[in-house]
Amino acid sequence: MEDRGSSLYYIGLFALGMLAAELATSARCRAWAVSAEGVAIFAAATVVLGALALVESSARGPLLPLQLASAPMGAWTGALLVMLHAGALPRLSSALASRASASLGRMGYSIYLVHAPLAQLVYQYLVAPISWPAACRPMIMVTLGALVTVLVAYPFYRLVERPFHLLSRRL
Repeated sequence: MEDRGSSLYYIGLFALGMLAAELATSARCRAWAVSAEGVAIFAAATVVLGALALVESSARGPLLPLQLASAPMGAWTGALLVMLHAGALPRLSSALASRASASLGRMGYSIYLVHAPLAQLVYQYLVAPISWPAACRPMIMVTLGALVTVLVAYPFYRLVERPFHLLSRRL
């Protein structure tokens, strides 16, 4: 059973998400997101979160509990979505609209289903046995994990998910 603090945490995240969605539709917020200050603050936040991830990975234990550590990442993701909606990041927007991104999006459920067990296997058999520098491990894990996940999710999508989608349309 969840404790009261955990429930309040999730209610707070939901409220912040609703606030971010409301801000994303605000003309004033969109104007700020495309301004030089907005882009500079977003870039600085990206650098700070990246540095925190490196410090976190090289520390002897987590600096913050998961609930607190995930809040800045959630805020950053919300800011990214607002900036994309406002048109502040045209290169990223066009990359996300590419055929490759659309293909990954179609395979999204298959990726979701296979990513966790594959991440465990990648860590256990490829990352942990080799003495990589502590600061490099997160990047190696993300790179290898993403590659293996897509390589396994594609046949899963083609052989399982897609046929079921086609069958459901006929029913």
